[in-house]
Amino acid sequence: MLDNIRGIGTTSAWERRLQGYGVEIQGHSLIQKPINFIAVNLIPKIERHKEAIVRHDLSHSVRLALDVGLFSPETTFFDYGCGHGGDVNRIAE
Repeated sequence: MLDNIRGIGTTSAWERRLQGYGVEIQGHSLIQKPINFIAVNLIPKIERHKEAIVRHDLSHSVRLALDVGLFSPETTFFDYGCGHGGDVNRIAE
């Protein structure tokens, strides 16, 4: 389900993608829908290198932005794909 990430930025797009794999979200779980045939491993495995990591320092891109002076007291900062939010917290400090 994560091989092609284009077009899955909305709830409805995710629901269509999940429906195509025969699964749905219930609460915080991915549940296989009842189907009439034997499904083989429809629940995807998330590759570890694609998961959010915990950083103990600023990311490389934010360090570069600081080095060239892109941040000021008037600057807003939106970190898309921020993982655990370490960059945002450190910039706020």
